[in-house]
Amino acid sequence: MRLFRVLALFFACGLLLACAHQGEPPRNAAPQPLRSAGYLPAMQYPVQPVRERWSRGEDSIDVLLLRPLSEQPAGLIVFLGGLGDAVDSPLPLLQKWAEAGHAVLSIQAARHGPAVLAGSRAREGDFRPLAIEAYANPSLQWRLDTLAWVMHELRSRQREKDPLAGLDLEQVMLVGFDLGAQTVQAALGEHFTDVTLPTFPLVWRAAIILSPYAGYGGESFNQRYVDMQGPMLLVTSAEDVDRFDYAFNARLREMPFRHMPGKDKLSLNLAYASHAVIGGGSAQSGPARAEFSGGAPSRSGGGGGRGGAEGGGRGGPGGGMGGSGGMGGPGGGASGGGPQGGAGPGGSNSAGQPQMGVDSQEDQAKSLQAVSLAFIDQWLQDDDLAREWLARDANRWLAESGRLLRR
Repeated sequence: MRLFRVLALFFACGLLLACAHQGEPPRNAAPQPLRSAGYLPAMQYPVQPVRERWSRGEDSIDVLLLRPLSEQPAGLIVFLGGLGDAVDSPLPLLQKWAEAGHAVLSIQAARHGPAVLAGSRAREGDFRPLAIEAYANPSLQWRLDTLAWVMHELRSRQREKDPLAGLDLEQVMLVGFDLGAQTVQAALGEHFTDVTLPTFPLVWRAAIILSPYAGYGGESFNQRYVDMQGPMLLVTSAEDVDRFDYAFNARLREMPFRHMPGKDKLSLNLAYASHAVIGGGSAQSGPARAEFSGGAPSRSGGGGGRGGAEGGGRGGPGGGMGGSGGMGGPGGGASGGGPQGGAGPGGSNSAGQPQMGVDSQEDQAKSLQAVSLAFIDQWLQDDDLAREWLARDANRWLAESGRLLRR
């Protein structure tokens, strides 16, 4: 009997030690908080892709339309891609917009697409002269004229039985990335020497500028942006360096937001997003692949809920990032530093190095998707919930991923 008690006691002690060992957290394990999806649209739709190649004289224009299968006419987002990109390079971002009920037209001239990277100068590693030539004013003039021509094509195709018919061309937004950002900035009124704006047959309600253009030369920063009017969202990061090394200092990309006229201007300063992720590409290496959704429209669910902050609720007054340049409610958050709230977070890990892993870039892409979609819904659908989320909840949800500034 005594031996039985000793064995039982020994067995019980062993169980306690095992449980204690299992409950002990691993050494040096950093907490991995899960962020909600942030802003979500009211509905999600299946998307129908249409690919075409248009000809303008001797030039070819690749066209990709992502069309939500909705009974209502969809507003149109016109996306101008970056130098060396394919027309579907920004597919991960564009598909999110299309699934939310917006038609997205991505256009890329063959002369500025992947063929740029296949030329002899590119093969020899002589990238910067390629970028200088592409960003030069004669090229910019051609791109502006091509944008006006594409808009005329869209108008004419609305009167025909065409895959591009039935779009709501009264609700248009311009989006430009990299080389396309320069085109959009010029169309919005930035001053360029010896460049004449064509007559655009469509009127856009707002614009998104991904990786803004801010080259030296021409007028001073205080003068060149004074005519850029209308609602805009600009997106950049401290790691926003293009593959051609054209912008040698990523902080230059903050200049347009700092110097353009105020009113309805937002800047999303992501902590450490790569240039490709800012352009809508995949956080993974390699080109984005076309994976289109199917099925019936569904209500958005999960994550933070419609317009919700982390945890599903909407933040009340007093939350978020208030103070100078911040966007929180009365009495909320930490004050912003520098002009209009200052620069975004540094985005470094414990060793002081930028967080550039795939998981980190996916988090940055998630931030871009949520903020850009809320901005689109606000201006193309006059969505009060989107407007409120940007004003009250966005910075609290972004946390260390980035910061949203307002002018």
